[in-house]
Amino acid sequence: MSSSHTNEQRGAGPTPQDYQAMIVSLQQELSEQAARTEEAVQAARKEAVQAAREEAAATATERRQAQEDAVPLPQQKLPQTEPFIGDRRAFPAWRMAIRAKLATDGNALGNNADQFNYVFSRLTGTALQLASPFYEHSVTNTTIELTALLFLGYLDTTYLDPNRQAHALVALRECQQKPNESFAAFLPRFEQLLAEAGMVMAEPSTKLNYLNGALNLALRLATLALAPPTKYGDWVQTL
Repeated sequence: MSSSHTNEQRGAGPTPQDYQAMIVSLQQELSEQAARTEEAVQAARKEAVQAAREEAAATATERRQAQEDAVPLPQQKLPQTEPFIGDRRAFPAWRMAIRAKLATDGNALGNNADQFNYVFSRLTGTALQLASPFYEHSVTNTTIELTALLFLGYLDTTYLDPNRQAHALVALRECQQKPNESFAAFLPRFEQLLAEAGMVMAEPSTKLNYLNGALNLALRLATLALAPPTKYGDWVQTL
């Protein structure tokens, strides 16, 4: 094959200028594609930012609406009830204290379940250990309506002597002021028995009979010259 024929074949292929034009065209196409990709990314980013703003605005609106709809709990008036450790002798007084707390601050403590939990929160020591199984059973049983009275009823069966009122009434009848005991020291002991016996709201004459029968001889003699009492409170003030 002649050298002139070979040169003609070589001359028939792409020239360097052709390759240069192809490179420029490819670069332009890549540049345009990159621009389109960047536009798509920017558009998606704007949509994401807008969606996030709308979601944040909706969340803020919902939160604000919830705050407006929420009814604030009233302030509690009484101090927190002292914890009950499980002493049966202290239970009646603690029971009265927590019932007073629930009656006064029940709304401030929350709904029935909140008040149920409040009673449980005021237990400690042995009382907490004994009541924990009852608490767990109650809160996990969806058929049980949680109320403070339910919890107090359970505690009554555990710590309250069913015959306490009868025993207190016997103790009230046998109560006597000691010979050297002042009336100021005697009165709290007498009125505690009066309360435990369920006699706080009894007729004044009934309470006066119990009181006068419990006074020591010296105080009885000292009151002989006084007019017979008709009101329990007035007689206590006189003594």
